[in-house]
Parts: sequence; structure tokens; C-alpha cells
Amino acid sequence: MIIDDEGIHFECQTVPYGFVAPDSEVWFQDFEDSDDMGNVITHTYLMTTGYLWTSQFPESSLPVEEGRPQSMEFFEASVDGRWEYNYDKEMDYFIINDAIIQKLCILGDDVEPCF
Repeated sequence: MIIDDEGIHFECQTVPYGFVAPDSEVWFQDFEDSDDMGNVITHTYLMTTGYLWTSQFPESSLPVEEGRPQSMEFFEASVDGRWEYNYDKEMDYFIINDAIIQKLCILGDDVEPCF
């Protein structure tokens, strides 16, 4: 989202740094993290094997060398899913049944990864 003199508008600024092969294994894995108060929180992340274009984009090695968080973008037309509401946590979430992973993304250090 970009906010400037022309108002609020959306612009895709994602640079693809790699890909996930269609036949890659996909699984969920729990990791223990600490919040700002030092409490241990378990997060479940989507995991897969991916390929980074380190020859073309040297900065794409940051997730491996520095542990930078990563995320992904789905090919929007391929997403099959639905919104659900969790009454215990009082929040909406999206259940993805099927989707094509279109891009791997390197996030800033202050952004929680999706996988």
C-alpha cells in the first residue's frame, strides 16, 4: 500500500527471488518463538523445499546466510479456499485448500514470516 499526495493506492513491489517446484514436498512444522515479554509461543509454519536464484540476485542468499524471514505469493487465480471465523480467538482466517505458489519473497527483519 502506498500513501502519497495522490492518495492511497496499491502497487506490487514484490521481486521474485526463487521458486518452489510443483512436485516439492509440503508440510507443517512447529517452532518456538519468544514474544516481546519473553513468553515462549509456538507458531506453526508451512514448510517446503524451494530454490533461490543466488547467481542472478546475490541478496537472495539472505534467508540462508542471515536467517531472514520469507513468505510467498500465490497465483491468485489458482487459490481455492474459504474464510472461517475462530470464535475462541475472535478472528477471521483463510483456509487454503489448493493454490499455486507463484513467488518466494524475502521479508524485512520486523515482519513475521508465513513459512
